[in-house]
Amino acid sequence: MLFRGFEMLLAAWLLASPFVLPGSQELPGGWMTLPAAAAVVASVSLLSFARGLSKLHLLNGLVGLWLVASGMMTTPDAPPVAQSGQIVGLFLLMTAILPTRSFSPSREWTAYVERRRRIGMRTRRHLD
Repeated sequence: MLFRGFEMLLAAWLLASPFVLPGSQELPGGWMTLPAAAAVVASVSLLSFARGLSKLHLLNGLVGLWLVASGMMTTPDAPPVAQSGQIVGLFLLMTAILPTRSFSPSREWTAYVERRRRIGMRTRRHLD
């Protein structure tokens, strides 16, 4: 859940960056490239919370690849907005591989702990 929230913050920055940073006209596809990517990232991040769509967040990796590639397709002196898009694309690549429910234990582990609890075995918490 934390990583999908971070992706929402990245989407907000993608939406605001063409208006804050100069050089958005030099991007391939014009200034609408980053807001369109922001819409995709935000919708994918929100939809990945649904039960059947839990793997949908992997599409944000494709958006990250597109942002990095589109920044490289600009002029050799990339404008600040293209550089920002590349950095956000790299962040999206890093967070896209992390599962939505990464902080909760797996079902197998929870079943194992419950079995041990039922038969009265305690788990060692410290190695004192």
